[in-house]
Formats: sequence, C-alpha cells, structure tokens
Amino acid sequence: MIKAMFHYAKFDHVNKQLWIVDNDSGGMTVTNDAPNVARYLNEQYPGHRIFYFSADKMWFEMEQAEGNFKQFRTLNQFDLGRCPKV
Repeated sequence: MIKAMFHYAKFDHVNKQLWIVDNDSGGMTVTNDAPNVARYLNEQYPGHRIFYFSADKMWFEMEQAEGNFKQFRTLNQFDLGRCPKV
C-alpha cells in the first residue's frame, strides 16, 4: 500500500515514461516509500520508466524491474532536458 503522496507531471505512453512529483505534504516521501510506489506504478503502467521529482527539488529515475524497486539514478543532461517544468 502506498503511503507517499505524489501527482503525475507527465505521461509519455509512446516511450513508456511516467514523470511524478512528490507532494512534499509532510507525510512519507516517495523516496522513503519507493518500493510501494514502484510496485503500484508498474501495476498501473507496466513496463514504463519512472522519473521522480523529489522533495529536495531534484529529478531522479526510479530504477525498477517488474515493479521491484532497485535504486534511484541521477539523470544525465539528455534526460534532464526532457523533464517537465514543475
């Protein structure tokens, strides 16, 4: 069950990418709830890459395989150039 609160910033179903933003509402962050968030998003959007704007105002990729969270990856300049404005 997800405890973190976030909203969607961008969907790119052609390239199978989701962009989410932590609501930073004082509860659990996406960072601290990453396994549950990755599992939930993979159930809703199988096979999509997940990009995440943290409460620290930085973009990361949530690396996961079939909903199993692996790690956060910092983005390169190419990926950063595709980030939505938040």
